[in-house]
Amino acid sequence: MEDIILGYDSTVNMRELDAFIKSRKVIELLNKINFPEDFFYSDMEPIFHDIYSSYPGLDKAVNNVKGKRKIGDYLYELYETKRKEHSDINLKMGINRAYWHKVTNGKIHPSKKKLLTLAIILKLNLEETEKLLRVAGYSLARELTTYESIFGYFIEKQIYRFTEIDEVLDYYGEKTVFSTE
Repeated sequence: MEDIILGYDSTVNMRELDAFIKSRKVIELLNKINFPEDFFYSDMEPIFHDIYSSYPGLDKAVNNVKGKRKIGDYLYELYETKRKEHSDINLKMGINRAYWHKVTNGKIHPSKKKLLTLAIILKLNLEETEKLLRVAGYSLARELTTYESIFGYFIEKQIYRFTEIDEVLDYYGEKTVFSTE
């Protein structure tokens, strides 16, 4: 593998990154984490639990819808928590205000790539990123592309600079962060 030169203060070891991608290291790291099953569900009780219990299947459907965490709510909680930890969090990097409001208000469901962008913006660790993805119905531990492996590497190394991520994505022939829909 040829070396590529990233920014002058780059902390990316390209040989290590290449091995990380090829070995699917993200999956190995995430499989070591025990996610509690109840994490992905809130403790909310369905509002109409008793009223509609006489209708077959409706009670179960209401339980499924009302009991699940909503990605917009969870994302907003994460943002509020991380903003207190990191004063330099800036949603303007890769996420516009209109998109943010649509996601947090439940009007649209974010793509996996947008959630990975948000993981970088919010400076999430690998476990927090996987939780975010799972709440939205995705996972790095189950399905993994080169694009996602690159994000996994940067998140694992706690490198949250889009310039470096974009250079590496471009090197591997992937779409850059700012061209992601």
